[in-house]
Amino acid sequence: MKKLFAEKPLIHYTVVLTIVALVCGLLIGGVNAITAPIIEDNVYRAKLAAYQEVVPELVSFEEVALLDGAPSSLVSKVEVFDKELNDETKQTIAFIYEVYQTNKFGQMRFVVSVSSTGEILGASFITLEQTYKTDATTRNLQDFVGLNVSNLGVVADLETGATGSLNTLKAMFADVATEFANSQPEPEFTEPIDQLYQAFTTQTDDAAFASQATATVLSRQIVTRTSGGEVLGYIYKLTGTSQYQSEEDGGASASITLYVHVDNENNILLITAPSAEYNHSKGGYYSQTLTFLGEFTDENLADVRTIGDTILAGATARSRNLVIDLLEDLKEVILP
Repeated sequence: MKKLFAEKPLIHYTVVLTIVALVCGLLIGGVNAITAPIIEDNVYRAKLAAYQEVVPELVSFEEVALLDGAPSSLVSKVEVFDKELNDETKQTIAFIYEVYQTNKFGQMRFVVSVSSTGEILGASFITLEQTYKTDATTRNLQDFVGLNVSNLGVVADLETGATGSLNTLKAMFADVATEFANSQPEPEFTEPIDQLYQAFTTQTDDAAFASQATATVLSRQIVTRTSGGEVLGYIYKLTGTSQYQSEEDGGASASITLYVHVDNENNILLITAPSAEYNHSKGGYYSQTLTFLGEFTDENLADVRTIGDTILAGATARSRNLVIDLLEDLKEVILP
């Protein structure tokens, strides 16, 4: 071997360098195996301290992927828990977004925590490199705390002066709102009326409708989105009386009550006739009337057909005539 190295020194140098490289690789690998977990733990703890500033109740967190197509200003997103990660009883208490954006004055980077219902719990700048009124921009950031990210609207008390910084800040919050809204699971509506309007709803009597009420169009309820108060539609209460027996059978008359659910464009979502308020032809006739009411679903009130002066015979036809009459009355009250 010595003779070979002596005759061919290049081989000698190659072998030596290979041995050195192997030894160094083993040493580096060993050191990395020891230090990598320590570094990772230190990074986790540093992030934990930063995140606890915007969610003091935070116990643990886990990074989650941003949605495909999320705004480019969003750097990362973590899910925050009230217990340790390995605790199966842990509950999600918030999401924290890291947001980064630049404008002609420099960069802005902050973290913002959002509860599972969309409330902004806290916000803190990581870096703020703007050339003018950074103190005002810092205060502006805090003015978003307490608002719902899905309904920011016009934020009161924002300080103007550093227009570029303020506009960038607004745009960053808008990006957070977009990702948060798109990442929310489809709500599970258990109440029939919530299913009908595809929202969590609140119904209130419309006192102002009293001036429009008639003998057959009695009242109106306003259906609003529970969160935000957006008007989603209306529920009209109609009642009327007509004959349901032939003269040969006694010519008896009775009333029915309808509840007409419409959206903001007066599209009929549902018409109900509760049995407790239905005194007209009952039994199988009642079932047939309910089937008839279902034919109006998805029809616009303006397009509801009329029967004119044609009075159809038979108990079922008489109840249908009354339904049509009541819907005509409703049209006359609410349509121009």
